[in-house]
Amino acid sequence: MSRHDRPSLLIAVPRRRARRGSVYMLVVFVSMLLMVIGVGAVLASRADTKRATLQRDTADAALLAQAAVELGTSAVYESSLWRTLLSNDTFGPAMPFGRGTIRWKVIDDDGALLDDFQDPVWVHGRGTVGSTTYTMRVRCTFGRGEPYTTMNVPMWGNDFLEVGPGASVSVSNGPLCAPWKLYNYGVVTGNVEAGSVAGGGTVTGTTTAATARTFPPASTFDTWANAATEIPWATVAANGNVLSTTVLSAGAAPWSAADPAGVYFIDVPSRAVLTIRISRISGSLIVNLGSQADLIIDAPMTWQSYDGNQPILLVRGNRADITIACSSSSVIRESIVGNLNPPGSPYAGATDNDTADLYSPTLAGLIAIWNPSGVTTIGNATSIRGIVMVEGEVVLGASSLGTPSVTFNYDAAIAANPPAGFTGTSATGVVPS
Repeated sequence: MSRHDRPSLLIAVPRRRARRGSVYMLVVFVSMLLMVIGVGAVLASRADTKRATLQRDTADAALLAQAAVELGTSAVYESSLWRTLLSNDTFGPAMPFGRGTIRWKVIDDDGALLDDFQDPVWVHGRGTVGSTTYTMRVRCTFGRGEPYTTMNVPMWGNDFLEVGPGASVSVSNGPLCAPWKLYNYGVVTGNVEAGSVAGGGTVTGTTTAATARTFPPASTFDTWANAATEIPWATVAANGNVLSTTVLSAGAAPWSAADPAGVYFIDVPSRAVLTIRISRISGSLIVNLGSQADLIIDAPMTWQSYDGNQPILLVRGNRADITIACSSSSVIRESIVGNLNPPGSPYAGATDNDTADLYSPTLAGLIAIWNPSGVTTIGNATSIRGIVMVEGEVVLGASSLGTPSVTFNYDAAIAANPPAGFTGTSATGVVPS
């Protein structure tokens, strides 16, 4: 037997193949796991960053809202005009501030900023950073401040004041005040307070240098106009633009519903003329004169405040001629003009249905006129017991009106209990919401 024929003692053992697919899958799995962990870490980092950014934006927006509240609070406590300039519950424009913007607004709970200067308001501040907005509010309260110092004298005019040629002007319980200049061509019986004096007229009392005095803002007029019952101009025009031989009070109004507080408003259109004469008014008349519209109050009048704490006449003019020529030398006879104390409109506490009474001409109360580009003329023996303050030129005792004399008798009780809008306001507290 050859060696080639000899049986082999070696046994063939099958060879195992390496499981390369399993290893590959393991590698892929591990890679995916690492990728998921990495992506998760990135997302977590981004979430942390976003959360940190949001927290920072919120904190900054809160600080901006606080700044906005402080800005609004300063505005309402430091400006006398804010109630006129602002609209209730309306944010102002956004202002850049720090990393974002700020806005603020005021809200009067009754919806009217001008109806009462002592109404509390909410000041809302809004801060915005990116897409984050934060709002906060505080409540501001107000007390009545001191009366405007024009309330302390019988007659004050801020532009030049003229006493007409041959005129006689009498002032008692206070000076005739012309803070800019007094042109005196007549006689002033009483004291004068003036920036300067010219004209060569006579002053029987003392003449002192002008004292700076405060005058109520135009928003005071708006306050009273907004609170009044309007007498439509169309009804006045239908009567020839004249309010005459009538009674206007809390219980009677010729051409409108009666106002329970006796406060009435007339809006006179441009270039028209409103005339008031020979009537009895127990209340407040608020007159707005359109461009170059005029107001004439002539012939005897019996005019008093309804409750003693209201002005009798407020006028806002625009290049207007305003004339007050209410002679105090003749009585008003009901037999001529009709009953002036009917039921609902007592005079001295009494009413009746007859026409037998006589009334002494009287203008008693506070008169305030905003007419900076116009002229206010007072004459024809007009006598006013109260306070008269005029923004604009004033002429006293013009001979063209009749008897060239005027009398002013200061009533301190008006300043002791001033009407709304004739005092400043004082801050009484800021309460966080």
